[in-house]
Amino acid sequence: MANSMIGYVAEFFSCRDCARHFSSHVSSLGFLPTTQDQSILWLWTLHNMANRKLAGDPTEDPAHPKLQWPARANCPQCRRSQDRWSPLTRINGQLWSQTSVVNYLKTVYSESGLTDNVVVKDIAEGEALEEALEELGNWKNWTEEDHRETEFKIRQHCLKL
Repeated sequence: MANSMIGYVAEFFSCRDCARHFSSHVSSLGFLPTTQDQSILWLWTLHNMANRKLAGDPTEDPAHPKLQWPARANCPQCRRSQDRWSPLTRINGQLWSQTSVVNYLKTVYSESGLTDNVVVKDIAEGEALEEALEELGNWKNWTEEDHRETEFKIRQHCLKL
């Protein structure tokens, strides 16, 4: 998973500065995860490193400030441990309970924790694809070849579903 993420960011992030910062953060961690829990902590650590760098940046969305996540109010046990044997890690100057963070993230991102906010049109099977193809056909300056190529790609994709 980590190698795929690194490759994706290196090749597809349009912000080259962001891609370089990500690579720098990965290098500073000094390891790549080998287990599911390590992968969760690895991504979470990179996320908080990016948030720390972007906090106060002019591009920061005021509705979504770049804080260390999860917030203490959402997961008080993540910043301390009741179990003296639970491993703690220092990220951006704060102590975190690795066990609590992993458990919290698994809960938040579990299937039952996700919100289905995708609006699906009530269209009979096949009609949705035809509707999309019709919309594509209305694009200005498209050649017939552009349309056929796009239609082929969409149909191939739908066959995989």
